[in-house]
Amino acid sequence: MDHFKKMHLECLKRGVYFGPSGYEVGFISSAHTDADLDYAAGKMEESLDVVFSG
Repeated sequence: MDHFKKMHLECLKRGVYFGPSGYEVGFISSAHTDADLDYAAGKMEESLDVVFSG
């Protein structure tokens, strides 16, 4: 959960919101475009790089 908390904060800093608990489920919908999903995936990757870099 410590890693999730760090990832959650880093994603928020980048404009990507997840539920505040690692036990919550997130969904995508048809309202999300491919560009939205690509953006979120890139920001998640950046966030995980921060979490696991040190």
